[in-house]
Amino acid sequence: MGCTSAKQVSSVPSEDESRSKAYSNGDLLTDEYRMKGVVEVKYMHGEEDRVNARNQENLVRHTHTHTYIHTYTHTHTHTHTYIHTHTHNEPLVK
Repeated sequence: MGCTSAKQVSSVPSEDESRSKAYSNGDLLTDEYRMKGVVEVKYMHGEEDRVNARNQENLVRHTHTHTYIHTYTHTHTHTHTYIHTHTHNEPLVK
């Protein structure tokens, strides 16, 4: 059997070997193609104000007192109409 050099059995590539292999695999990018930072875009120009206004309208509309009319029929001849108002914190049925 012949002698084997340490370079042939080394499992860790040298710096030159790893760099050339990485370039051939496309792992390393030149400065021209380096990834740029991502800019977070929440809304299109002016859209944030419209969304905030719509949210405020919905909040005001939702927190106002809700009113509904319910008709109870006790007998065939007596019909009563009750108008009940409640806030959002009160239960509808007591």
